[in-house]
Amino acid sequence: MSHEHDHDANTYFVDQLCTVSTCSAFGIVMILLWYFGKLDILLVSQFHPFVLWGGIGVLALVALRALSLWSTSRARRAAAQPEQVQGHIACGCDHGDGQAHAGKPPTSCADHGHAHFAPWRYAVLLLPIMLYLMNPGPEAKAEEEPLADNVVALSFNEFLQAAYSPQSREPWTTGDLRDNEVRLTAMLDSSQGPALHVFRLARGCCIADSYRVYALVLRPKDQPPAGYSHKQWLRIVGKLVFLETEPGRYLSVLEAHKVEPIPPQPYPYVDRT
Repeated sequence: MSHEHDHDANTYFVDQLCTVSTCSAFGIVMILLWYFGKLDILLVSQFHPFVLWGGIGVLALVALRALSLWSTSRARRAAAQPEQVQGHIACGCDHGDGQAHAGKPPTSCADHGHAHFAPWRYAVLLLPIMLYLMNPGPEAKAEEEPLADNVVALSFNEFLQAAYSPQSREPWTTGDLRDNEVRLTAMLDSSQGPALHVFRLARGCCIADSYRVYALVLRPKDQPPAGYSHKQWLRIVGKLVFLETEPGRYLSVLEAHKVEPIPPQPYPYVDRT
């Protein structure tokens, strides 16, 4: 009976150690997602510190639980000799002093309905960890073509916001950038005549609420339609101009002289070039 009880206690500790290990893996992955910049794909930047401190908090709780298990294990080993108290076998169950099992003593605490070790639970919990381990390093960086002296690489946000006010338009119309061209990378939505409707993604907080933000590109007149597919990534170089859509309101338009397809980019959002 003592052997069966020891087996049940060992099962409890195995279960607890697996739980501690799984939780520590989650904490480590949270920190690595922050460290390698992978959170950029999932969340907007203001939420990144919460993930980092959440991972650190999980590891702190894991350390406390591991210390508690270690202390309990030492106490159990110190009291490993079976004792009988008034005919009761020391099974470790919660009985009052002087109380014994009615009838036949149990062979282990499992007779009181204690749970058994279930490895399948950890296979399910470890699935996100395995997905992370398929690509654990930093995100691949997009290969950028060297810029000519008179070309400025703008993010999608910078391109659109250039039209918002007289102060933002002035550098491109009468200021230092009036003779410069712009390079933009975006995905193709549709084309109609010389007009290309391109887009990138914006989001409120995370990837689940992302939405498209569009820009207008005028294709070079001497360049025939290339038949690009939907969501094809394009690198576009041309002149930034402003189209007045209604009195006092302007839209950024790119008069392109060069449009070329490029491989899919790792970061589709509007805040990067």
